[in-house]
Amino acid sequence: MLDADEIIVSPGVPLSLPEIQLALKEKIKVSGDVEMFGELAQAPVIAITGSNGKSTVTSMVGALARAQMTGVEVAGNIGTPCLDVLMSSVNLYVLEVSSYQLELATNLPLKVAALLNLSPDHMDRYPDEKQYYNTKGNIYNNCEIAVINRQVKHPFKKSGFETGAKTVISFGTDNPIGELQFGVIENAGELILMHGENELLKAAELSVKGKHNVQNVLAALAIGHAAGLTMEGMINEITKYKGLEHRCEW
Repeated sequence: MLDADEIIVSPGVPLSLPEIQLALKEKIKVSGDVEMFGELAQAPVIAITGSNGKSTVTSMVGALARAQMTGVEVAGNIGTPCLDVLMSSVNLYVLEVSSYQLELATNLPLKVAALLNLSPDHMDRYPDEKQYYNTKGNIYNNCEIAVINRQVKHPFKKSGFETGAKTVISFGTDNPIGELQFGVIENAGELILMHGENELLKAAELSVKGKHNVQNVLAALAIGHAAGLTMEGMINEITKYKGLEHRCEW
């Protein structure tokens, strides 16, 4: 292994293995599939991560984008390996990325990066919550637009996540303020999804049910807005979205 110029590691292989640690100590390049993808992709990339809901939101964003443009590829942790969709005909990539993939893909050049939520996970892989949360935060390191959840605070950093993004768009289950925020208000017992002061649609109009899916839809709309999709087109399409199999199907 120490004779190698570069070692390409599957996301399922822990970097803590003695062999990998020895290679890193010897300054041998260790890379992964998502990192390689970031170096080779020629179209804008949206990347989505989170402890929960990332497959659903990635699927939603893919559906919203495909309704408005051609050449949209959805890949990554959601199923199709990202390296399989490297094509010149692609106009937009929508990737689901896991913490395992973000261990090496620490500087992805992204049009839009989104971290949906955080809760302790994969504690068999990470020594503590701090390292897991910090790894998730890698998604923001080199993004143009950061989409954040207003309810998520990094428990180990007083200033929250350092995105370094030119623009930050947020979503949450509270009342949004201004055009860079998506949120929810309640009126006569009904939940209404909002973009700043603009009413988008009622939660009852969605085909997917549950408050968790209201958050998923808010995230998808915020990401789509960041990517330049029209709001009217997204609202029309999101009411048709039926969700993924085995995710609280109606």
